[in-house]
Amino acid sequence: MDSSAGLSLKHQRVKRLLMLTTSYGQHLPKNNAITLTLSQESLAQMINSSRQTVNQLLGELESEGLLKRHYGKITIPEPDTLFSRYQFI
Repeated sequence: MDSSAGLSLKHQRVKRLLMLTTSYGQHLPKNNAITLTLSQESLAQMINSSRQTVNQLLGELESEGLLKRHYGKITIPEPDTLFSRYQFI
């Protein structure tokens, strides 16, 4: 059974985003930040969603201070905060 069953769509997408940090993320040793170098379109395909939905999700997470968007990149300045906020993993 999928461990994502019963999670909201936002939580499912955040879970997949967090999983991608381990395979696509570049850890910045100075402050433990993680940067994903991929477009919103690529991320949308990887998490089985539309680019518009991914853009909305990233916007919500950015407004919560959990990530920063750059052209072709997503930076998670404090991965532990994001992981703890979404403890379902």
